[in-house]
Amino acid sequence: MIGQALHFKYFHAVNVPSAIARYTDEVRRVYGVLEMALSEKREALIMELDAENAESYSQGLTPMSQSRYFDSPVWLVGDRVTIADLCFVTWNYVVDRIGIDLKAEFPEVYKWTKHMMRRPAVIRALRGGE
Repeated sequence: MIGQALHFKYFHAVNVPSAIARYTDEVRRVYGVLEMALSEKREALIMELDAENAESYSQGLTPMSQSRYFDSPVWLVGDRVTIADLCFVTWNYVVDRIGIDLKAEFPEVYKWTKHMMRRPAVIRALRGGE
């Protein structure tokens, strides 16, 4: 969807605002699904690893953002990075070009992306394999 949005915004011979809007909206929908999945994984991780505070989090007395595990990486599948995560790297790297601000709109997706972008192999790949 990001590729389609980029195509219609920058490369299509004719400006088609409805196509740009359609694909940008679909990208937002996809990122909304990712945001929910990653948020659920984060909550489960915090509840498991920060067990002494789990009841306070469950009752809403303490925000989960206060957990020492709040910035720990979470992944789409299991407890480590997989191809399911990495296939988003290049798209997340350019999504701002269609007007989507991951940090503001999808904070869990933004954190997830930051964790992937810090990986040495990802850094090398984005630099062209140096």
